[in-house]
Amino acid sequence: MARLEEITVGSTVKGIIGDEPVMIVAVQWYGTNVLEITYKNSHCGYAGKRKRAGTIDSSVSAA
Repeated sequence: MARLEEITVGSTVKGIIGDEPVMIVAVQWYGTNVLEITYKNSHCGYAGKRKRAGTIDSSVSAA
């Protein structure tokens, strides 16, 4: 399981879109418990955004 603090620009994580690794390209904090990430995948460079609160579930891990 990853903590929100461990997700930084340039890190690669799995579990954001299935089991595919994505690279974090931007991070925006909202207070101390909510993190918005912008990411892209390695295949087509697809970028997306997700917001997470607290800790990330056990399916998200460093790739």
